[in-house]
Amino acid sequence: MRALLLLIASWLCAPAALAAIASPNVAEAIVLKHFEARNRADPDALLAVLSPDVQIYERPNGPHRLVGLLSDQVGTHDRVRNYFRDEFQKPRPRHEIVDMVSLGELVVSRAAITLPDHTPPDHVLTAFRVRDGAIDRIWHIAMVEDATPDLGADAQAVTRQLQIAANRADADGFVGLFHDDARHFHPRRDPSVLGGAPSPKVFDRASRTRAHREMFANGPTAQVRITDSVALGEWVADIEEFRFPDGRIEDHLTINRVRDGLILDTWHLADQER
Repeated sequence: MRALLLLIASWLCAPAALAAIASPNVAEAIVLKHFEARNRADPDALLAVLSPDVQIYERPNGPHRLVGLLSDQVGTHDRVRNYFRDEFQKPRPRHEIVDMVSLGELVVSRAAITLPDHTPPDHVLTAFRVRDGAIDRIWHIAMVEDATPDLGADAQAVTRQLQIAANRADADGFVGLFHDDARHFHPRRDPSVLGGAPSPKVFDRASRTRAHREMFANGPTAQVRITDSVALGEWVADIEEFRFPDGRIEDHLTINRVRDGLILDTWHLADQER
């Protein structure tokens, strides 16, 4: 429903009026305009929502990776212009937003791609960074062919179990939701990077157990609530609300990769104090 309302808003609002939409929906509205332009095969509208310095990345192709290589076809503004000048002359698939979450400049969306032959749609999970009213980074994270609407529910169930364990200060239950070789990545304050480097202190079950037993030694560090979530297959992006004992409230954007019922990777992408 939220995505539908934003789509309607993006139809009704001129670009200058988007600034009046309350954060974080400004970023989401611009991402929706990106999908609108693709569906209308409108290259000028598509380029208008992309920063001149935009960089677009392919899906990751290795373990413990969130970001792939810069796209050879559409990696830069000039490449987008050249690619879609020809592509928009052909029958094009339609991109429909299934759901999205956002925090500040970052938006993570799940979209269904329906081909002109109306075969079952493929679904894609994509992250966008919106800066100064334009998309300056696009990271293609995952694609699943012929995806069912509920594909990703199992991954979401695991991150909800993680939230419950954290709120109970259950260190062993928390650690038990991770693969032995799971990686934890920390955010970088760099608009060109999604995620960050792996933690040098938490890298296996022993170090993970030690760190979380210390963290929860005096009870929960905060009460955590997942306020929004979007998932596809083994990937899930959560907006988490942290309420600390001193009264502070923070929102966090986290992407987890869940495989065989356990978390393989955790990327803490952004946090924002209310």
